[in-house]
Amino acid sequence: MSDIEFIEDYVQLQLDTARITLGILPVVQIGDDRYLPDNERYRNLLISQIGKSISGVFAQGEQTTVIVFDDGSCLSISHENYDLDPTEMLVLEKDGEPIVVWD
Repeated sequence: MSDIEFIEDYVQLQLDTARITLGILPVVQIGDDRYLPDNERYRNLLISQIGKSISGVFAQGEQTTVIVFDDGSCLSISHENYDLDPTEMLVLEKDGEPIVVWD
């Protein structure tokens, strides 16, 4: 991941040739510790993922998507964490390819 941009109530993860927009703020997991958006360290821990490679993106059930980094840390995006139901939980935009949307 080369950059992260905070935009109102969502974030965009910039990759080399793609962008992932997260309509739900992710939970940051580092080791056994989980950090929610209301944690005072949350923003810095999310930014600390810049420079890491994504090793996989996985579905956990029907409501959760997990982005795993090469060091084992991950971002968990889940409808279960929020009362609001955004239209798009995760959007992948890759140069020259169709946009992929997870609701």
